Amino acid sequence: MKYLMKVFLLMLAMGLMLSGGITLAAVSAADVNQALQVLHLTNADEIMAAFEIGFSQGRLQPEGALHLVKRLSAAEGSPSDKEAILLTIAHALEDDLSVSTLVNTVEEGLARSVPLLVILNGSGGQPLILGLVQRECLLGTVRDLLYSKRIFSAPEGAQAASTSLSLRRFDVLVTNIADALGDYLEGDGNPYDGFLLYQAMSTRLRNQSSAESVIPAGESIIPAGESIIPAEDVDLVLDRIEPGDLTPTVLKVLNQS
Repeated sequence: MKYLMKVFLLMLAMGLMLSGGITLAAVSAADVNQALQVLHLTNADEIMAAFEIGFSQGRLQPEGALHLVKRLSAAEGSPSDKEAILLTIAHALEDDLSVSTLVNTVEEGLARSVPLLVILNGSGGQPLILGLVQRECLLGTVRDLLYSKRIFSAPEGAQAASTSLSLRRFDVLVTNIADALGDYLEGDGNPYDGFLLYQAMSTRLRNQSSAESVIPAGESIIPAGESIIPAEDVDLVLDRIEPGDLTPTVLKVLNQS
């Protein structure tokens, strides 16, 4: 009985220590840079500078970047292909784009042992596979489409207006629209059918939304880590974007295949 009591007290003490704030050291930008050096990249400085932009904006987390770089380091494939993958993500950050879709594409591809060139460039066969090049193009094209409809990201610290959203809210919209259109294309959807494209976009946005997710007056942000889209943002997109806008959007992407 005394032995069991000692074991119980020891486990309780360990639990209290863990809950009392003992945590693993946070991943820093220096950790990511050190991992990049292992790859002996030609453009390591450019990639790291872009990653730091992502860290400062919240578009890329050091933990996620470090995991990605280490996975690439251990993956089979040429150093040039690995560098091209990292450069594509870096260029997206330099182009003021969210990169969560790109990072997820690489992680999923590596987990499924997809060749690096397919992860990068996709495959124009059947079924169609969109690589990083096409996904980056899709993100940029969707962003530009929202701009053309006067839906913008608000400057940091500015109060969001009805058509000027915080960076976080804007990124969530762009990412979900791009993912919806990309999944539609990979599902052998007809790129010339604007109504089906619009339906795919609408369904994705509605599924990611909630009547309870309206941003209160005076607020401009979605809490970090949240992917729920405020209902008012969904309505803004669906009111301003028309089916005819979407075919040119996806055709531009397909020309990258």
